[in-house]
Amino acid sequence: MNSTRKSTAAVAFCVAALGSCLAAGGNQARTQSDSPVTFPTTEKSAAEIGRLLSGSFMLIKRVEEFPETVRKMYLSGSGVGSGMANPGERYNGTDVVDRSLPGRRLIVGGQFENLVFVHYERGGLTRSMVLDILQIDSTGKLQGIWEGFCRDYKKPAGNIEEIRTLISSEGCKDKNAMGKPGKK
Repeated sequence: MNSTRKSTAAVAFCVAALGSCLAAGGNQARTQSDSPVTFPTTEKSAAEIGRLLSGSFMLIKRVEEFPETVRKMYLSGSGVGSGMANPGERYNGTDVVDRSLPGRRLIVGGQFENLVFVHYERGGLTRSMVLDILQIDSTGKLQGIWEGFCRDYKKPAGNIEEIRTLISSEGCKDKNAMGKPGKK
């Protein structure tokens, strides 16, 4: 086979491999279209998030314990990145995909009045630790208040005090601050 045909064959193989990887869900990141909730596009400070999380939150340690609208949000969808496992259960934590497993795993959640936080691991090409803060309005509809990416990989925050410490020590970064110069 001459070098032109070899190059063409190599490119075709790479394109086919990439296409099948994406079709199989190799990239598990949640996109705005996957989520029925829209999060604000403006950045919130650690102090603002700290105030939101200052209430007497009841801890939630299983997906089934969340209010119905929250549970539906995290269990809904189709595809590899959808669904959420309970703490300690298997999930797709890497880009090696098992279609029978969800793409996220709950670490801990909490509810105080109409506010809910969900701290979870999201698998994919890179494992992410995510903290979502949601509000349930008077009609039962969810509103995204804040979404951040946290740096608690080695010892995930397991209760509200650890979540508050993570926020106050800037261990979670507002998703809207990602990639901005001077931000950690």
